Amino acid sequence: VAWKAGLFAIFPLNEYMMGFKIGVLFDHSDASASYLYGANMDKEMSVKFKQDRISVPLLFTVKSPYSSFTLDFGAQISIPVQDEFGFLKEGSNDDMKWEWYDMMDQYRQSPDFALLLGVTIKANRYMSFDIRYEFGFSNLYEGLPNGWRFNALTANTLLLGLSFYAF
Repeated sequence: VAWKAGLFAIFPLNEYMMGFKIGVLFDHSDASASYLYGANMDKEMSVKFKQDRISVPLLFTVKSPYSSFTLDFGAQISIPVQDEFGFLKEGSNDDMKWEWYDMMDQYRQSPDFALLLGVTIKANRYMSFDIRYEFGFSNLYEGLPNGWRFNALTANTLLLGLSFYAF
């Protein structure tokens, strides 16, 4: 589960055709998975990630004069604010509890970079629908012990959004 909230400013380069979109977004992500491990793959581990980032997308936007479709492409820089990794482990008396690690201290690469490509469909003067793909090309973590499955983890995201315009 992930969500983003923030503000964009649009700077037109010419009337109705081209411009720049610059934004500041708060990005929250929760991810969880279970996987098998051990010599015979007979043990199961549940893991979770919790991440918060401040993202700054810089987009070039193009549209035809009479269309409600806009093509957006550009780059994004994201600065991590919180990054935790947890796994479910057996505690005393056979009860299960989550053990959490702060990934920011040792392993998180800051900042991370992505390329963006998207389409905006303007519904009316005050609202539009956004579809954007974020292709991350920097590893989020480095220096993890060998064998950890997220040594080469990048941020690839498909965003479906709703935008409201003030004026």
